[in-house]
Amino acid sequence: AKLPKTMRTVTLLVLFVSAAFAGVLHLHGPSSMVRFGDDAVLTASCVDPPATVKYLAFHHGLDSLAATYPAHKNVTAYLSNVKTSCADIKSITQPCATGPDDTLDHPPLFYCLWYAGAQSVDVDGPYKATRYEVRASAGELMGFNTGVTCPLPEKAEVATVTGANPVTLSLQISHIAPSGSSANMLSFGGVTDGNLVTITYSAR
Repeated sequence: AKLPKTMRTVTLLVLFVSAAFAGVLHLHGPSSMVRFGDDAVLTASCVDPPATVKYLAFHHGLDSLAATYPAHKNVTAYLSNVKTSCADIKSITQPCATGPDDTLDHPPLFYCLWYAGAQSVDVDGPYKATRYEVRASAGELMGFNTGVTCPLPEKAEVATVTGANPVTLSLQISHIAPSGSSANMLSFGGVTDGNLVTITYSAR
């Protein structure tokens, strides 16, 4: 049976609205936009996930994390969401890493902050984040890792805060500045207590 004109109009409108909600709009190119009339413009951009610390380990190439470190060692904080090259970063505030063969002289911008509980023990830096190759046993390149290598605090620095020996400290990595409004404090995204380091100092 033929539908009345009014019903045909409503049916077509419903079909049009349903199709509009099911549509996908593809915009290509960094300057793409949706313009509404002469004044309103809709644009969108992708936000990079924040850089985080994923685990600590002995300096790259040595044994994995131990329960207790001797003094005068370095510890490397391995990072996530840090670009493996500084060549195409959007701004100086975007964390990035460099390799030994990079010709770009990117400034060191990472800081190592050591704490005993809530008390600050030592602040070191700035340092560069390093790009490390990750290879399979056969030698093929699997990807890259990034990390910041931090020296352990000296005994005298720890003694001003606590007399404990061994002493357990936590490591915080900061980018751009060690403190203040411009500092980007990287949160720890690893296992529970994975940012803690126990150090044994000699008696002397």
